[in-house]
Amino acid sequence: RTVLMAVSGVISAEVLGGRGGRTHSGLGPLDVPRPGGGGGAVPSAPARLGPRRRLMPSDVDSEDFWAEFMKRPDAKVAYAAQKRLQEKKRLWLEERRAIEERGERRKVVADALEEAPADTKKLIAPMFHIRIVEHFLWEVYDESLKNKRSFVDRLRKDPKVHSELLNFRENFQAGGEARMEDLEKQMQAINHSIAVEEARKKTTLP
Repeated sequence: RTVLMAVSGVISAEVLGGRGGRTHSGLGPLDVPRPGGGGGAVPSAPARLGPRRRLMPSDVDSEDFWAEFMKRPDAKVAYAAQKRLQEKKRLWLEERRAIEERGERRKVVADALEEAPADTKKLIAPMFHIRIVEHFLWEVYDESLKNKRSFVDRLRKDPKVHSELLNFRENFQAGGEARMEDLEKQMQAINHSIAVEEARKKTTLP
């Protein structure tokens, strides 16, 4: 798809229009390989000999066509530009999906917290908007759902979960959002190191 869009941008006016002459880049018209034999390409014909053969849909399936087309400097530039655009679009879509998913998960957790007692709500409410806290609460909620356990009971009675919430709250009160961002980066670095070590162990196993 990227290549076809690049082709369209480079040769739409030149080939699809069936005009002769030279392009704005100073290059001659695109030579389309002659169908059937000969192995050669149709040379650029002067305008006085009439218009060149139009580019047909079947031409883009020809290896000779692409080999010839990608020799053109303007084609390479257009192709590279189109690939950069496609990559930016892909990253934007991924970011958008992540934001939407985060919003959906936050709503689910917020609804589940409605059943929590006042002291639990008071502990979580000031820092609920912090990303690392949202992520932790979602993990607890998801695990509780899979294991058919009470999400609220785990927040209150699970020692590890309650201890982590207290740790988050202490850090938030001590340094606000900046402290929480630093804490998130530290946890990401630890998780990355663990993942790298696990990958290394797998590659060294006989």
